Amino acid sequence: MRRLKRISFFLYSCLLFAVGFYGHYKIEQWFYPGRQTIISQNEIPFSQMQSATQAVSVPDRLRADTKLVVKNTDQVSRRQTEEIKSLPLRLIGCSRKEVEDEIRHYQDAPPLTELQQGLLRMELVSFSPQQIVVSKTYRKLQQAETFFLQIEENRVIVYEEDSRVLYLQTAIDARTLPSGVRRQILNGWHGVSKAELEKFLVSQTET
Repeated sequence: MRRLKRISFFLYSCLLFAVGFYGHYKIEQWFYPGRQTIISQNEIPFSQMQSATQAVSVPDRLRADTKLVVKNTDQVSRRQTEEIKSLPLRLIGCSRKEVEDEIRHYQDAPPLTELQQGLLRMELVSFSPQQIVVSKTYRKLQQAETFFLQIEENRVIVYEEDSRVLYLQTAIDARTLPSGVRRQILNGWHGVSKAELEKFLVSQTET
């Protein structure tokens, strides 16, 4: 009988302890509702935190299947074209900064074909491992069809008719020209075709 009382007293004590602990827990939740959330956040495993940090710090890089979209704009005609190309091998594995550096080097020393087409500038529009977009702006200068001649410091100078851009500084001394030709040039000889210009230059070279 005495042994049964001891067991009952022990169980009763355990029950009181459990009720007290639970009550303390509920009271703490009532007075400090955000404490458990803060503790849970602080208990994030270090391995997960390290993985998240690495994911943020490692930049995106281009892959072999990354698409290259080139948007070309003609500054004169305002015509725009778009083409999709395979990514050059030298760009595979590059980050955004490395691609921008590559574009900068390309602009500093463009191929002859780009120079002939009048490449003005090239820039990176967007960057992602799936696709990069590059814009190119061109201003192709059309060859002049007509010219005008005038005399400056007793030398015959040739300008493009439409743009008034200097085309040729000849070594022809205007004082040696026939009076009629000299007078025509002094008044401004306009509308000279390329064939007429070449004929004039050849005739003055032969004399």
